[in-house]
Amino acid sequence: MKIITTRAKEDSQQLIEKFAELDFFSFPVIEFVNPSDDFQTIDVSIRNNQHYHWIFFLSKRAAESFFDRLHEIGGQFFHLHPGLKIACVGEKTADYIRDEVAFPVDFVPTSFNSDSFTTEFLEKHSFKDSPASISKTKVILVRAEGIEDDFIVNFENTNQFEIDLALAYKSQIAKPEQEQISELQDLLRSAEQSFLSFASSQSFRNFLELTKGIDFSMAQNTKILSIGPKTTKTINDTDFANNFEIIESETSSFDALFEKVLLK
Repeated sequence: MKIITTRAKEDSQQLIEKFAELDFFSFPVIEFVNPSDDFQTIDVSIRNNQHYHWIFFLSKRAAESFFDRLHEIGGQFFHLHPGLKIACVGEKTADYIRDEVAFPVDFVPTSFNSDSFTTEFLEKHSFKDSPASISKTKVILVRAEGIEDDFIVNFENTNQFEIDLALAYKSQIAKPEQEQISELQDLLRSAEQSFLSFASSQSFRNFLELTKGIDFSMAQNTKILSIGPKTTKTINDTDFANNFEIIESETSSFDALFEKVLLK
């Protein structure tokens, strides 16, 4: 059984080390670079953090970028305002902040995706009938550049939150060697059971772009592992989905998905 991971090289390495008993083939389709503003919005949010009530981290990489910049500009963890609360999209991000940064985490949704984050946070920390005179809750949102969703709109539509975006990194399509593409094609043709994993809609779109020459109808023994409903929908909206069974993570976590589906 072979696991094909399309995550960034460094992320795939973490999975390979954790699940050493599994046989991985790494085909990175995404890579991460500095944001276009060269961290200006993060730096501004760090210097003005005392004016905010919450900081939202929508990935572990976003949290790492934020705290790396804190050090880069000469700050220390204790320079963050003691009243600043932290919310994380998932347990990996929360564990990083608790264990490596040694800060408390005040909110993590039960399902590790932005939709659950929004729904559960608003249920817990917003008010149905909020007087207009009450000042808004100010939030630093640390996330990747170029994400197109309704996350900020959904919060600001309550008229109770003011969100400032801090750009943590930018993703771009990777450039695998032709040899890697040939190896992937041979693997999909083989009789061996394989699982092709996608950690985001963008990684799936990049994969399609990089594998235009591959006939996926011959991948008879391959199933798809999807990180969550948004990625699954992106896959199902294409003809690509006609060739595969899709297995979706219930918690938007590949760790949980591997343990449940592959190690049972």
